[in-house]
Amino acid sequence: MMCFFFFFQAEDGIRDAQESRGLGDVYKRQVSTQSTGQRSQPIEMTEQDEKARVLEADPIVQIDPEDERGRILPEWALWTAGFLTLVFGVSMGIGLPADLDGHGSGAMRRVSSVMGWTYFGAWSISFYPQLWMNWRRKSVVGVSFDFILYNTVGYLCYSSYNVGFYYSGYVQDAYKLKHGGSSNDVQANDVFFAVHGLVITIVTAAQCCIYERAAQTVTKTAMAVSAGCVLLVVIYVFVILSGEATETGVWSWLQWLYFLSYIKLFISVIKYVPQVYMNWQRKSTNGWNIYNVVLDFTGGFLSIAQLVLDAIVKESWSSATGNPVKFGLGFASMFFDVIFMVQHYCLYNPKNRAKQLEGHNNPLLPNDVNTTRSSRPSEQHTLV
Repeated sequence: MMCFFFFFQAEDGIRDAQESRGLGDVYKRQVSTQSTGQRSQPIEMTEQDEKARVLEADPIVQIDPEDERGRILPEWALWTAGFLTLVFGVSMGIGLPADLDGHGSGAMRRVSSVMGWTYFGAWSISFYPQLWMNWRRKSVVGVSFDFILYNTVGYLCYSSYNVGFYYSGYVQDAYKLKHGGSSNDVQANDVFFAVHGLVITIVTAAQCCIYERAAQTVTKTAMAVSAGCVLLVVIYVFVILSGEATETGVWSWLQWLYFLSYIKLFISVIKYVPQVYMNWQRKSTNGWNIYNVVLDFTGGFLSIAQLVLDAIVKESWSSATGNPVKFGLGFASMFFDVIFMVQHYCLYNPKNRAKQLEGHNNPLLPNDVNTTRSSRPSEQHTLV
């Protein structure tokens, strides 16, 4: 009589009395071994550790949506900013002298002034949510560096344009000569907004140098386009200074300021494209503050509304044609702001992403194990 004995070596980690659910538990509860050959204690993994592992494995997710909740401005902050912007616009529009050179009734001039200061407030405040988020996170991951570079060059041109039109008597006289005596519609709020935007954009660029930025850099395309714009502006100045300047011709300071406005308009059209592409590539808007988008849309709408109202009051559309950068900037801002809002609220809604992360199932574990883990979030597990 012959007897056969079969010896099976049990897998580490399933020698306890708990009933095994299959191969998934082998991987889930397997005990790690140190390099010395001695078996170590099981490494406990909390639910937070599991989320960190999921985030590390997913290259698309740069920021944990749950962790981000404590780092973004609450929704009431947007409504507060909108209310304060309205109060600021009304106060400044009524308290300061109205423009429009006496055209229209006093009420219409006040309405135009309130619109101007309100759009100035909305556009000015729109810089701060992103600035605050970068500081709070100590990171600029999710913000396109190309966008920052384009914005800096654009606001440098826009500041020069507004300051030149508002403070230079020579330029104002040349404008009246070219437009049949009509004065330009660059107002004090335009100057303040442009200079303020330049300062805040430079501060944001400085944040990109000191905060966490992962592998983000400025692309060669953005550097080439920006350098080309600056070079053209410098060449234009040298031609005027060489003695070819006229009062209203192509080589005049008036046309040079217009040239700056065209560069600003060109940059305003292209500067949002890198950010739209980055959001699409990451399938996420994390790191890009949606509040600055909403406020920017508000400012763009009021900017165009003021131009249209001024044209109606003056009974001349030279208000719009004579200030193309303001008109085009408002339309470009609103167009891309709509795209950003669709990306944030519809395509890559962070709330949906958070739910996806919370309901993430480990592909190595059976469904009943994942269901048990989801139902008991405080339960700890051992790491593979």
